[in-house]
Amino acid sequence: IKTAKRALTKAYFGIFESRKMEAAMRKTMGQTHTFEVERMFSGLRRMIGNETIEKVSETATKLIEQLYKDAKVLDAEGVSEEVYDVR
Repeated sequence: IKTAKRALTKAYFGIFESRKMEAAMRKTMGQTHTFEVERMFSGLRRMIGNETIEKVSETATKLIEQLYKDAKVLDAEGVSEEVYDVR
């Protein structure tokens, strides 16, 4: 549980916050969309330790897919990969 929460925190504060993906998303895709992605992060954090591994894995996969989809939108809009590189 601690390892999963640590990994999620690293993803949120590492790529999403520190690498400015959140700011780029707010500017490009709007505040509402970005807020929904943030809710996905917080929902996943609450699930860890309280739901089955299958449910947590399913939710994590959805979040990862959304982040990749959003990264493609940012790329199409010309936002530099150096801002948010999720690879």
